[in-house]
Amino acid sequence: MNRRLATASLVIAAAFALAGCATAAPSPNGSSTAPATTTERTPTPSADPLNPANWIASATGIGPFQIGADVTSVEARLPWLSASNEECPNPNAVFLDSEQLKLAAFTDDSGRLTGVTATGKGSYFSAPTPAALDDPLDGPRTASGIGFGSPASAVMTAYPTAEKHQYFDDDGSPFLVVPGGATTLLSFGTDDPPQTVVSINVWPTGLPPYEYCG
Repeated sequence: MNRRLATASLVIAAAFALAGCATAAPSPNGSSTAPATTTERTPTPSADPLNPANWIASATGIGPFQIGADVTSVEARLPWLSASNEECPNPNAVFLDSEQLKLAAFTDDSGRLTGVTATGKGSYFSAPTPAALDDPLDGPRTASGIGFGSPASAVMTAYPTAEKHQYFDDDGSPFLVVPGGATTLLSFGTDDPPQTVVSINVWPTGLPPYEYCG
């Protein structure tokens, strides 16, 4: 059932399908109400750290999912996320699911995070556009305000050195990889035109794996 998938939304979709997705957990308590607009905003570090709308993404991780963190300890602080990796044969793959956010990650043999991808609600096989999300601004964002639903042009404005990478030459959904991370790189997966951000990724090369359970 493993599949080599070209876009971030398809990659994580296949990962959750392989893992036997659990029933979606309730959204975290105390979710903030974002304005009904597509204007970029920046998460507030002092806000509720358990609410993914306040998570900051960078080359070192996404919110509490920081590279090198003990994933079991992080999971324990986020009871609204459901683990869904029972059927995945890779013991280092981690899949976490909620109504608001889906994460796929790798750990080392000691259980510490080595890479993570986050996608928003509605982004399995379609972009999390305003029509697919309750609010296109929900979910993690960078300090520059880039997150789910941001146009690729906004990524390039915020990160002018970002490099375009694709899994396959004929794929119209590139990843925009931001260079400069010490051990891991931040990247943004985009959908087909009009190319908006559908995933946020932090991996050694910036690109998530083709297969999580293979």
